[in-house]
Amino acid sequence: MIRRQWFLVVLAAGVAVLAGWYFFFRVDTSKSLVIKKADLTETLTLSGEIDADEKSTMTFQTAGKLAFVKVKEGDTVKKGQLLAGLDTGDLAAAEKSAFYKYLAADVHAKYVEDTVKDHAKDESYLQRDSRVAAQTDRDIKYDAWLTAQRALRYATLYSPIAGVVYDVTETQPGEFITAANLVEFNIVNPETIYFSATADQTEVGQLASGQTGKVTLDAFIDDPFEAKVEKIAFTPKEDETGTVYEIKLTLTNGKQLEPRLGMTGDVTFVLGEHPGAIVVASRYLKTTNGDKTVLKLVNGRKQQVKVETGGVIEGQTLILAGLTEGETIYDQTK
Repeated sequence: MIRRQWFLVVLAAGVAVLAGWYFFFRVDTSKSLVIKKADLTETLTLSGEIDADEKSTMTFQTAGKLAFVKVKEGDTVKKGQLLAGLDTGDLAAAEKSAFYKYLAADVHAKYVEDTVKDHAKDESYLQRDSRVAAQTDRDIKYDAWLTAQRALRYATLYSPIAGVVYDVTETQPGEFITAANLVEFNIVNPETIYFSATADQTEVGQLASGQTGKVTLDAFIDDPFEAKVEKIAFTPKEDETGTVYEIKLTLTNGKQLEPRLGMTGDVTFVLGEHPGAIVVASRYLKTTNGDKTVLKLVNGRKQQVKVETGGVIEGQTLILAGLTEGETIYDQTK
């Protein structure tokens, strides 16, 4: 009986040890990962829109009755080409009137100056008052004449650039144009169109002038454009939340599609290619004394093994050394 009791005690202890070993070292497939290699591409995608170096919005700088409009939306124009004009009858009359008023003021001022020219040292206060008043009136009349000249000149609009008229305010000759009732002619040079993207301060360091990417516009989702980084802004872009910088890209593939101002889209850059790479999520990694380790199955038992890591690709860490395909690692989150 005594020998039988001792045997049962030893047997029970052995079962307990084996059960403990099983529950501690068993493979938990719900939180395990079998390592597989894959060809990975590291990319950076930024949002932006089409803009242009040469673009202009022309408006009348003076009020008046619209006399004619020479262009419409979609027209190609040359630099200096006539766009539209106001009725210049009243403006020309106002300019002529201002000119004659200036001539009269100039003659009067010269007359007063002539009467006191021999009194440079003993000019009386009355004489000085008359001279200064006449000279001031002449200056005022001269400025009024210049203003009238500008009003007459601004009554006719000419294109400052060669390009395409992409928007015109709907108006009819005979309408009275004021500051509250503007007519606008928007012109862009298609040869100067570019894609303007924004990168935050953590992304801008990954880009360089001359780097290539693909621009996909929402309007041409199936036809991406080849693009090259022309310029990276040195100062942050204004009126933006956070610290972001403008990335200017030229479209280089020469497709027959016509990107237009304001079209939105994304540009994607390939930052690196990793054939046969191993990546793991952060939950499988643990940091101990500055070293990265994984809990790996070795000879049927779980062991902490040091690994060498690289960058982060789409939220997962690149493993450079310490793991091979087919090995099993475990989730280390608590």
